[in-house]
Amino acid sequence: MEYNVRHVQDFLKKATRILAITGAGISRASGLPVMSSEFYGIRLEHLFSLEHAQRHQNEFERYYRKMTTEFLHAEPNAAHRTLARHGVHVITQNIDGLDRRAGNKNVIELHGNLHAVRCRTCGYRLPVFQMTASTWQCMRCHGALWPDVVLEGEAVYDLWKAVCLASTCSAALVVGTRLEMSPLVKLLAILRSRHVPIWQINETAEQLVPILFQARELDDECVTLV
Repeated sequence: MEYNVRHVQDFLKKATRILAITGAGISRASGLPVMSSEFYGIRLEHLFSLEHAQRHQNEFERYYRKMTTEFLHAEPNAAHRTLARHGVHVITQNIDGLDRRAGNKNVIELHGNLHAVRCRTCGYRLPVFQMTASTWQCMRCHGALWPDVVLEGEAVYDLWKAVCLASTCSAALVVGTRLEMSPLVKLLAILRSRHVPIWQINETAEQLVPILFQARELDDECVTLV
C-alpha cells in the first residue's frame, strides 16, 4: 500500500515519539557499501562472520584497519542529519557511527561501532584511534582487544532497549533495510501488534527522509506502508 507524502508529513508532525530502524541503505549516499558488496575483493558478509574472524584473525585485523580508515572519511548525509535534528530515536544495524556523528543522542547500534575496540577479558572500550600499539592488547588487563562490532553468529547489542523503543513509539520509519534479520523481525512484529504506522524507504533515503519532515505540499511523492 502506498501513502501520499503529505499524509506522512502530517502524521509525523503529530507523532510524540518517532522511531527509525535503519540499515546500510541509509548510508549509501555517504559512499559506504552494503553487506552484499565486496571490500578489497572479499565480501563483507564473509569478512564479518565469527568463524572467518577467528580462523583468519590477522587477515580480519588487516581488513578491519583498512575499513576503519576508509569509513572515517564518510560523512553523515541529509537523512542522518534530519533524524538527528528532529530527535528521532534510531535503531540501526550499521556499524559506521554516522548517526552519532550527525549529532543524534538517541541511537541503539545493534551491531556495535566500527570505530571502537573492546577488551574480550575486562570489557574495557576505547576509540580505535586511541590504540597506541600495533598489537591488539588491552592497556588495563593485557587481554585481547577486538573490534566492538557484532559478527555473524553473535548476539546483537541492546536488544532489550530496542524492544522497549518499539513498544513505546507512536510512528516508525524503516530506512535502508528489508527487516529480514531475526531481531528486526521481532521489532516489526511488536510494532504491528500495536498498530503503529510503519513507512518503509529503501531508495533515495537521503532525499526522501528530509522531505518527510518538511511542512510543504508534495503530491507526487509516495512511500510504502509496511
